[in-house]
Amino acid sequence: MYSLVALLLASLALALPAPQASSSSLEPTVFTGRATWFEVGLGACGYTDTDADYVVALNAPQYTSGDFCNRFLLVSNSDTGASAVAKVRDECPGCAEGSLDMSPDLFKALSSGGLDEGVFPISWQFYENGWQPAN
Repeated sequence: MYSLVALLLASLALALPAPQASSSSLEPTVFTGRATWFEVGLGACGYTDTDADYVVALNAPQYTSGDFCNRFLLVSNSDTGASAVAKVRDECPGCAEGSLDMSPDLFKALSSGGLDEGVFPISWQFYENGWQPAN
């Protein structure tokens, strides 16, 4: 009987999603806009990233003088609910306020149609300044 209970508990633990950062580490303001993608390289924040990195170019109205460089944010596809953590590493001069330009791999992770989807609605919010993902 003990082994049956242990097996049941172990299978439940494996089925549960990995713990996420608590919502208390997110800032309360939620922004909305459109997601687009760009080919990553040397960004306005002064760092070179790759298309595989989960990075975003922040819209120019919010980028200001680069105050948000290296800040993490939680971004969600408003249509599908898919979400991911990304880091601000660039500026998007052509993006409207609330919109983000994403690295190709981040865009693909959140979109339902890959890069061909081109654009989709998003909501996002910053993590508290200094917050880092666990891994």
